[in-house]
Amino acid sequence: MIALTYKGILHNRCKSRAEPEYILIEQIGPDHSPTFLYEVQINGTMFGRGSGSSKAAAMEEAARNAVAFGDQTGKFQQL
Repeated sequence: MIALTYKGILHNRCKSRAEPEYILIEQIGPDHSPTFLYEVQINGTMFGRGSGSSKAAAMEEAARNAVAFGDQTGKFQQL
């Protein structure tokens, strides 16, 4: 069984025309319980942000928001 992730969906939406870039914006909180804020950019344009208690969770949330933004605005067709 293949588990789909929003990072994978985002990569497929880009169809090799562009590569999503995940940028760590901020890490807040104590070392034992940090919160990470990531932004995903495509061709230098911010598509989504996400936060989470792990880097992976924050990037997945950013990808989810980027997919929603790209689908709602039609930005994937402009890549």
